[in-house]
Amino acid sequence: VRSRCAEAVADYRARLARLQVVVADARAAAKGENWVAVAALCEDGLALDPGSSELVSLRIRAREAIGRAARERVRAQQRSLDRARRAIVERRLDAAEKELQQARELETPAGETEPLERLLAEARRAAAAEAAVAERAAATITAARLDFQSGRRGEAIARLQALLDAEPGAPSVHHELDLLKEE
Repeated sequence: VRSRCAEAVADYRARLARLQVVVADARAAAKGENWVAVAALCEDGLALDPGSSELVSLRIRAREAIGRAARERVRAQQRSLDRARRAIVERRLDAAEKELQQARELETPAGETEPLERLLAEARRAAAAEAAVAERAAATITAARLDFQSGRRGEAIARLQALLDAEPGAPSVHHELDLLKEE
């Protein structure tokens, strides 16, 4: 009987010592606002002493803080997605890419980022195509001006008209064509 009592006392003292370490660690984690660690430590401590009001209180604080952090992360994710969407519309494609990267770093679900990534890729392709048309328009205008200066007005106008037929939205070509037709 005596040895069982001694064992029970030793077991109680070991559990109490372990509980004191867990409570101290939970307090330290709470000071550092490491709420995931606080919650885990509280669960460990409550397994040793389910009636510990300090651990119950710390666990509640930890769960509330974890919930707030999760809600803030979702808001931050949404802000990044909104800024990316706006940047795509405004054709600030590098800014959109940065916002999408921020959203990925915030662990935004792929189902929310992938549509914007496709829109961004499409916007990049459209911008590249527009740049190519602008380059062709600039080269054609330069060639037409050379034709005109060499006395080949008809060829200059035909060159510009051919580009407009192929690319009706070619920048500055309408204006240049009107100038050549007036002269």
